[in-house]
Amino acid sequence: MSIPVIFMLAVGLSMDAFSLSLIYGTLELSKKRCRQMSIIVGIFHFIMPILGYQIGELILRFIKINAVYSIFKMLFGA
Repeated sequence: MSIPVIFMLAVGLSMDAFSLSLIYGTLELSKKRCRQMSIIVGIFHFIMPILGYQIGELILRFIKINAVYSIFKMLFGA
């Protein structure tokens, strides 16, 4: 993966984590519960990009897909 892709992934995950922390703050949860939930979210933020990358590689082995066209179709619904 190139540096810009990794940077965009990091920014996206950071924004997601920030929005979750705002939710935790508004729910008035105990500190222990906030820590537990933050650890769970952190684990998922670590595992899901790796899992998605692996599944994408597996799919591309069996089905030849033009990635640029597929991303355009997902983003713009064309």
